Amino acid sequence: MWPVHYVVKVMKRYYTLIDCFIVTILVTGLVMCGFFIFGTQKAEADTGGPNYAGAAGTNVWSSPTSAVGSTETDCADSTNTSSDLVAFWKSFGFSIPTDATINGIQVEIKGGGDQTPSPFVNLGKSESTLGTAKAITTFTNQACGAGMTIHTFGNSSDLWGLSWTPADINSAGFTVKVNHGTTSSRERINWIRVTVTYTALSGSPEPSSSSSGGSATRLGT
Repeated sequence: MWPVHYVVKVMKRYYTLIDCFIVTILVTGLVMCGFFIFGTQKAEADTGGPNYAGAAGTNVWSSPTSAVGSTETDCADSTNTSSDLVAFWKSFGFSIPTDATINGIQVEIKGGGDQTPSPFVNLGKSESTLGTAKAITTFTNQACGAGMTIHTFGNSSDLWGLSWTPADINSAGFTVKVNHGTTSSRERINWIRVTVTYTALSGSPEPSSSSSGGSATRLGT
């Protein structure tokens, strides 16, 4: 028969081995769970906006603030008194996640005007750092107001010839430029809004914008 103290010693060692085994199973389970939760996240396409211009920048048009926000009663007017009249609108109020990759930017302009010669629209990180301009070829003369046509420039994969970071988009200096052409051209703009398509980790869409009414819409699943 085994001595009592020997039996006690063996039992302690036995239970110690069982405890170690249980702890190993628990730790392994937690690691696997963490991998499943965090390691399987995938990148998805999200959109920020559409966000309306929150302010007018450097501007020689008449009533440039009439194109700020989403109201449709008044228009910014380039008039036709001088050539190469340039206007900027900015402060679009984006909050794109800082780890996102920018895929494309779409600009929409509700307005109208002359087509000879063609005016153009451009997009920039600032008024001095601009992308590749796009001709405005769809404007027609229309009375200012809610009945004006919405014209679209760029899309979900168009970067306008620039490399973008979330900080560029979120900056108050992020700007849309419109040039009305020559003295024979007159343009009127009701509002300007921008939509940004980006890729970020699942579960991190852009928060709703406070100043310009933008929101994030999930495209991927």
